[in-house]
Amino acid sequence: MAKTKIPLGLIGLEDTFREGAREVITKLKEYGIETIMLTGNNERTAKAVSDELGIYRCIVNVLPEQKLNEIKDLQEEALLTMIGDGVNHTPSLIKSDVGIAIGAAGPDTGMESADMALMDDGLTRLIYLFDISEKP
Repeated sequence: MAKTKIPLGLIGLEDTFREGAREVITKLKEYGIETIMLTGNNERTAKAVSDELGIYRCIVNVLPEQKLNEIKDLQEEALLTMIGDGVNHTPSLIKSDVGIAIGAAGPDTGMESADMALMDDGLTRLIYLFDISEKP
């Protein structure tokens, strides 16, 4: 319990985005693919990240149990690919038209539930994945 109103210390925390995220978002835009950030973060935090990455559509304050409903709603608009890195993404990876787990960051549950998995933490392999999916 503090005895004064003077702060004795300060702890700062920051979420960082994955290596290659900005490049991947830029490339997906070139392909005509809209990127949507679906996050449990608040609007202020999400806006800071999305502005830096060039993501123009964010759905914020989404609890893990709400993500599945958001995925269903988004599927009414278009074919949906979900990229997730944790066990709380498992239902959404299953429900998505294409689910991609980020393998090095999440538990096996996510990897087993997804249609495919990236086997490292970086996102740049997504570009390769989209490139080969366009090959005849």
